[in-house]
Amino acid sequence: MGDEQSRRALAKLFRGSDALHALKWKEIYDHVEDAIDKCEDVASIVEGIVVKHT
Repeated sequence: MGDEQSRRALAKLFRGSDALHALKWKEIYDHVEDAIDKCEDVASIVEGIVVKHT
């Protein structure tokens, strides 16, 4: 889900912004996407623990 949102946001950003502005925001979007991916990893780990101990 985060990957899809990120792609949409980047496409919109590069359509309507100057290059420098777009590159700055792309960097921010990349960091947000990385954070979302890490949250998904943690959720999977927690889910595995819960299933194992239930």
